[in-house]
Amino acid sequence: MPYHFLWYLLLCIYINNIYSYTTDTTTGTTGTITKKQYHIDVVHAIKHGKHDLSIALLREANEIYPNHVDFLQLLGSLLWSSSEGLEFLTKAMILDNYQTPDIIANYIETLRATGGENIEKARRIGEESLVKHPTNGALIYNLAAIYDTININIGGTSTSNTNSNTNTRLIQLYTQCTEVAPLYINCWKKLINMQIEGGYTDDADRNADLALSNPVFTDPTMRAEVMFLKGLNAHRQNKLKEALVLYLEVTTLIPIEVRPMVWANLAALYHVLGDTTAAVAMYDVVLPHFPDDAMIMNNYGALLGIMGRKEEELLWLTRAHAIDPHMMETCINLGSVYQDAGDIPKALELFDQAKRLDSASATVLTLRQNLMPVG
Repeated sequence: MPYHFLWYLLLCIYINNIYSYTTDTTTGTTGTITKKQYHIDVVHAIKHGKHDLSIALLREANEIYPNHVDFLQLLGSLLWSSSEGLEFLTKAMILDNYQTPDIIANYIETLRATGGENIEKARRIGEESLVKHPTNGALIYNLAAIYDTININIGGTSTSNTNSNTNTRLIQLYTQCTEVAPLYINCWKKLINMQIEGGYTDDADRNADLALSNPVFTDPTMRAEVMFLKGLNAHRQNKLKEALVLYLEVTTLIPIEVRPMVWANLAALYHVLGDTTAAVAMYDVVLPHFPDDAMIMNNYGALLGIMGRKEEELLWLTRAHAIDPHMMETCINLGSVYQDAGDIPKALELFDQAKRLDSASATVLTLRQNLMPVG
């Protein structure tokens, strides 16, 4: 499914186009079929999740009307990540003479999805087209997706010049997208998240407030996503009580299955704030949703240890270490449990493992030396 929006948004375009067709007809395998009827049938199939039927109808329509831009575009979009999808969209682009921004948006997204040299081609076409169509939300968002892919492919640090330039362009594009297409919730989310990760905390907070004050965002899930990011921004700044209030409000808007990390963050906050009872209760709710998350298990085990529940502490720390034996925090915590239990060889083994993971850690060196002083 394309990166930039749900199929429902594509359907809106095609539903609007349905009623613009004349009654031109031709005889196909199912009898006399108009372009309008094909559109109606395809829209109905997509709305009801019948992906294969949608493609079959469009293939038939394309045989009967081989140069119909809308059919080519929609068929290419449904096959968006394949070379065949790219072939249909390329034909649509040529017939359209690179004029319609929605077709260009789908085209550059398919170029991005097919990878390789097509990514740079998609970036170039997207930038050129954006000059002509600066207010098309889908085009802006898909161009941002291309830069996001470039960022991932670079694989460098966020402080490298290339990544820095790409991140700057991404923030520009997501900002532009929120201005011209404020209904694109993903633009807001990606912009705010990038600003949090980049340390632009005031900008992130301001944009979260702008999104939440938008009267069109009445959907609880949409509001919860932005509110979670606002809470995360406060959390990162150590504004713990503010974060707590925001996280708790999110839990009134969505079930845990939608965003379990909110509940995980709440558990960690209660722990830091000293409300161990609330923290344990929250971890009990959260853990079934993170069966393989070593960090959450480590944190839970450490909390249980503080509360004197030593057997449970050992159980959860052991589970965490089994899942991720390369997490230094668990090596230290589990080593300390064995040290307290008098199992010095096991403690030394875990502290040595932690030392290999971070030889400069003062905590590890102190623990190691206290057990077996260097002669």
